[in-house]
Amino acid sequence: MTFSEELRAAREQSGITLRQIAERTNVAGGLLDALERGQFDKLPGGIFSRGFVRAYAREVGLDPDEAVQRFLAECASYPAYCAKSPAAGTPEDHARAVAEEASVTQRRMAALQVLTAIVGGICLFAAITYGMVRLFSGPEQAEQARQPSTAADQRAPAPEQVAEAPPASPPEGITVQRVRTTAAADHLTIDIQPQAPCWVRLVIDGRVAMARLLEPGDRVVQRAEERIVVRVGDAAAFQYTLNDAPGRSLGAAGEVVTARIDKDNLDQFIVRQ
Repeated sequence: MTFSEELRAAREQSGITLRQIAERTNVAGGLLDALERGQFDKLPGGIFSRGFVRAYAREVGLDPDEAVQRFLAECASYPAYCAKSPAAGTPEDHARAVAEEASVTQRRMAALQVLTAIVGGICLFAAITYGMVRLFSGPEQAEQARQPSTAADQRAPAPEQVAEAPPASPPEGITVQRVRTTAAADHLTIDIQPQAPCWVRLVIDGRVAMARLLEPGDRVVQRAEERIVVRVGDAAAFQYTLNDAPGRSLGAAGEVVTARIDKDNLDQFIVRQ
């Protein structure tokens, strides 16, 4: 059995096709077919043919070095191939061919190592450059990132939407006198001094100034430029003054009331005894 016939038999025994070997080795199918048919004159010769033989032998489970040696010994009888590949023939020629192939492999490995070193150097340089940029620009970027948050913190929250409760009728014995303070008032000052425990939520110019339970003896004074919105949990316990004038009762005992006070309706919340 010739070397070419042994190659074909090994391939068929492995259950693979020439197309599969061609796809795995990137060797043209026509060259592999010529190798199986013993048509060595169709092979390119030199190191290329030996590379084809090695790749083929690996795919079909043969020893690559032994396959190359048998290939060189058999193709020495083909003058056309020997003309393209002077290395075919004697054992000395085979040794030179193997040495040449090893030298090519070493050069390829050296080139690959150089390429790897270059790529690694580029990556290292990029990492160092990125780190330096982050190091010197980090504080400024952090300050810029904090500025929008600071500005947002300084903005007053949106005014609370509350229903306006009309002032309750004054208790008996109290005379209501309209005090025309609206035109003269340039601000609103509320002074809260509850008679009994009373939960109070106070919104000054759209900002929540207080929301807690007040006890008798507690005092809260707040100044507003435009409006005051107050919500109380016990209208009868809630006592207050507006711009030093007594405030009208907002409702009965235990009644929850929300009142909206501004410069236009200030006189509606003020009484004189």
